[in-house]
Amino acid sequence: MEAATAQRQGCVLFNVHATIRCGSSVIVRQRKMASHTKQFLSLPLAVLGTFVASGLIGAVVLEQFTCWLEPVVGPFCATTVIAVTFWLAPTRKRSCALIVLLLGILFAWWLLRRSYYPEWHARAYQPTIIPLVATISAGILNYAFWCFVCYKKKENASPASDNGYNPNSFGDV
Repeated sequence: MEAATAQRQGCVLFNVHATIRCGSSVIVRQRKMASHTKQFLSLPLAVLGTFVASGLIGAVVLEQFTCWLEPVVGPFCATTVIAVTFWLAPTRKRSCALIVLLLGILFAWWLLRRSYYPEWHARAYQPTIIPLVATISAGILNYAFWCFVCYKKKENASPASDNGYNPNSFGDV
């Protein structure tokens, strides 16, 4: 009965979990879904931009100190990329960050598998895995930290509304 009335009024029944009545809750849910879709589509661009920006900023800053760039810039990039993913993902933050972490590990291996000690080091021009291990461990530790933050936030949070939607939640929704 309500479904027929809603269809006559021009409502789109798009979700089984949405209310059948034509009202503000259906429109709000449609707007949230559209907003989430836009955020998910822009997330890879934001992550790539964060990677490039953090790499450039880290390299420029470390050049002033004349130290070995790779073991410091790699973990800096991993940390910022995971943090930005947790911050920008609209829902499924842990899942998105895990995907970014796994892609980052593959990309770090591709970039850093042939790393060498710098020329001023005692083992100059010898192969090393220090930058690779530092980058991967920083990414994993940062992911674990943000998962812990999500768990604590979700544990301490009270429901924001009757439908359980909380835009400031860091946990998987």
